Amino acid sequence: MFVPVARLASIRAVLAFAASEDLATGQIDIKGAYLNGELTNTKNIYMRQPPGYANGLFVCKLKKTLYGLKQSGCRWYQKLVGFMTDLKFARSKVDQAVFYQRDVGKGILIIVLVHVDDCSIVGSSQPLID
Repeated sequence: MFVPVARLASIRAVLAFAASEDLATGQIDIKGAYLNGELTNTKNIYMRQPPGYANGLFVCKLKKTLYGLKQSGCRWYQKLVGFMTDLKFARSKVDQAVFYQRDVGKGILIIVLVHVDDCSIVGSSQPLID
């Protein structure tokens, strides 16, 4: 399982474009990103109870991802794609970790570069990024 991250060439191109067009930039770190991924029912994952529980003989079936699971990054990315799609962002055909939204009539442009649980944002105005 893997998580697509923005390619270095994409980051350089978007930042060069932002500098040449005098666009606003921003960054966001999504706290607890890997805890938001949902596991599918196709493959069950179990874990032992953490130390300190009264009876450590039981196992728990996971419903959500945890840090350290191989599936966590992939599930987080799938949840992010769904969220960005709901917000009407398009995904780049060249780089799967680049999302954008553009409305020429309103002068709106926003580009989001994803690197695991960090995102760099370029937009036509600072309030739009915020």
